[in-house]
Amino acid sequence: MDTKWILKKKYEDGKFDKYKARLVVRGYTQVRGEDYHDTYAPVAMAVTLRLFLLLCTLYVLNIKQLDVRAAFLQADVEEDLYAWPPEGFCPDQPPDKNLVYKLKKAWYGLCQAPRQWNKHLHKFLISQGLQQGQADKCLYFAYGSSPQIRMMVLVVVDDLLVAYAPQQQQVYQHFLAAFKAFTDVKELGDAHVFAGITITRDYTMHQMKLSQTKYTSDLVETYRYGSADGVDTPAVKGLQLSVADCPTTDSEKAAMAKYPYREILGKLLYLSVMTRPDISFVVNMLARFANNPSRHAWSAMKHLLRYLRNTVSLGLILGRDLQQSTLRMYADASWAANLDNRHSTSGYGAMIYGSLIAWWSRNQYLLARSSFEAELIAIFGATSEGTWIVRLLKDFCLVTIIDLFGDNLTTLQQLKEHRITKRTRHIAIRFYSTVEYVQGGLLRLHHVSTHHNWSDMLTKAQDRETFIRHRNLFLG
Repeated sequence: MDTKWILKKKYEDGKFDKYKARLVVRGYTQVRGEDYHDTYAPVAMAVTLRLFLLLCTLYVLNIKQLDVRAAFLQADVEEDLYAWPPEGFCPDQPPDKNLVYKLKKAWYGLCQAPRQWNKHLHKFLISQGLQQGQADKCLYFAYGSSPQIRMMVLVVVDDLLVAYAPQQQQVYQHFLAAFKAFTDVKELGDAHVFAGITITRDYTMHQMKLSQTKYTSDLVETYRYGSADGVDTPAVKGLQLSVADCPTTDSEKAAMAKYPYREILGKLLYLSVMTRPDISFVVNMLARFANNPSRHAWSAMKHLLRYLRNTVSLGLILGRDLQQSTLRMYADASWAANLDNRHSTSGYGAMIYGSLIAWWSRNQYLLARSSFEAELIAIFGATSEGTWIVRLLKDFCLVTIIDLFGDNLTTLQQLKEHRITKRTRHIAIRFYSTVEYVQGGLLRLHHVSTHHNWSDMLTKAQDRETFIRHRNLFLG
């Protein structure tokens, strides 16, 4: 395989820190089945990260951040792999075409490198007495003699968060000493910035704010919207986009190609997934036109950038209601909202301890023939995600049930009574699996008025007053 130098400037707190050179292999030349086999490596879910931080706030745990230097180079590679000498390795000698180097470690660029590092790290964590979580394989726990967590570790590739109670300081120090003996790891102190998210703790209020102020500010400034007039909503009320407006001729497509639509969209997606549920619906709609955006879609994206310019410092607030210990799921649907195929839009989210820990805005993959069916599909999606979060909570030694809130009374009544009528007998049986959770006591259904159903903001563009009222429930 050929090799390549990656040269970068590293910045710390916005100031130049050092030059960095990394030698990588061109892994795209590898042949599956010969040079590598399995490549899967688990990645921590965004939901897991938010729940991890929420519980640290709830129980007033210390959070330390660790960074492994050149992590992939710590792991062995299992296959026989060879690479050409790097450029400039022997500048005073002519290149030897017969000279190659055998790779002993998982170099950056190899298809299997992330998997090999994860296996290497997993063995160490298990050897230290930690147990891997059942719901998310990037979570590890050290349990005490009673069902109590002594320490927990969250892994995001080569960055780790370690949480422990102040009285467990000795446990943490023992773990850190073993980790440093195992590999080259740097302790960064208390977690303040992790995975691009700024963590701000308020110990007196038992709250935490997760924000991406710098990321949002850079996004707005990069595309010259830093001085634009701000707006109060991410989209104009009733926004709808259609394929009918997309370019059809080569000249029209060439005219739209000059706009950085997909480049901005990728950055917006990360923002909407991590800390900004208020833009999820709009980003979801814009993503449908990534391959062939229209001028209407571009105008909607510019409107969204003006909204972000006006709300740069907004962030997710964790720990607003420490008495709300049950998992609350809110679900809603906008029937036949897609103008092109008349599919509906589902929106649902999860709250616990007054904190929003998960949210989704999705185009339904089935065609609903009525608003009842659209709501049923949305509730099914919320139930599926909710049951996984319940499993995740069990790893944290928390047992809870799901309180699901919806604003379609007919749908809730039929699920409670499991009524099969001419209008519902054609619906896929899997959607009625929700009934089993209701009858088993895991799920409780509640009716909530549309006025108070905040998940409505995940299904449509709302008016200013309604949108801000819903947004302020979890952002600040």
